[in-house]
Amino acid sequence: MRDIKFRAWDKETNQMRFPEDLEFPQDTTLEMRAKHPNGSVYECIPMQFTGFKDAFDRDLYDGDIITGDCDCEHCDRHPAPIRWNEAGYWECADTPLFDQAHKGRTYGELLGNIYENPEFLKQ
Repeated sequence: MRDIKFRAWDKETNQMRFPEDLEFPQDTTLEMRAKHPNGSVYECIPMQFTGFKDAFDRDLYDGDIITGDCDCEHCDRHPAPIRWNEAGYWECADTPLFDQAHKGRTYGELLGNIYENPEFLKQ
């Protein structure tokens, strides 16, 4: 069973927030808010841990951009984001990642994420 972890993109400050900086309102299960030092609170975009790691043992989250060896032709040539498919699985460039997990393999190299490093997707 995989760890259930989140991080979040703070739209107000354009920074990645981690659990110690987040609050989870009791009235909803899908909302996250960033707590700022000045006491203000802003809505964030949640990014869930996929349960997978890259070739350097770094956690991969929804929205992360990877490249290299992940058994999809696209990633071998171009960086691609990890995203949740509505069919119920994680994918990279339309290739399901769960196939790799069953092989006990890792997923290429983590380059960044879609919020902090969008330039990787323009290659």
